[in-house]
Amino acid sequence: MIDYACFCQIKHLHVHEGLNASQIAQTLTLDPRTVAYWLTQEHFRPRKPRPRHSKLDPFKPEIVQMLERYPYSAAQVFQGYVRDTCLCPARHKHVYLIT
Repeated sequence: MIDYACFCQIKHLHVHEGLNASQIAQTLTLDPRTVAYWLTQEHFRPRKPRPRHSKLDPFKPEIVQMLERYPYSAAQVFQGYVRDTCLCPARHKHVYLIT
């Protein structure tokens, strides 16, 4: 996927410099198919971000409930809840909150 600046460069090189897709691809070190695709597009359309799920999503209701009851910091939530449910690697089990 390219960004808007690269899209503008592709269009500029094609319209103002008269370069074809292969020449533009070589100049910008892109795949010729990518350049050919973007030359056919009239407007730049950024890729829509995919919704990503967190490892904490299954525990979100419990964490929210804890935070509504007590003013825990993120570190306290991690140490008190996440660590005890074995969501983190063993090397993090000995991290202590210094207050």
